[in-house]
Amino acid sequence: MSKEGKRIFGFDEGSYLDDNDFIKYIHPEDKPIAENAKASIVKNGDSYNIDIRILKKGTSEVRYINSIARAEKDAYNNIIKINGIIHDITKRKKLEISLRQSK
Repeated sequence: MSKEGKRIFGFDEGSYLDDNDFIKYIHPEDKPIAENAKASIVKNGDSYNIDIRILKKGTSEVRYINSIARAEKDAYNNIIKINGIIHDITKRKKLEISLRQSK
């Protein structure tokens, strides 16, 4: 995970994180969304673009992230790697929620 990804999740820059660490910090109500997206990309080689909530490590702070991933395949159509990126979209989501509530 990148330095920025670690910051979003609340980890120190030198921390090692794998997929299981990522899943542990996903908001319980959003875990099925993330798990289904991951299963689909592994099984079918799909890509995904999802917005989910995470719980920042060591706090009760809820953050919103946009997670985008795609499978990289070899010449035989076998998945060899999954590339992904996350963006902190907390400010945008909180603004959207605030605007909806004010209507």
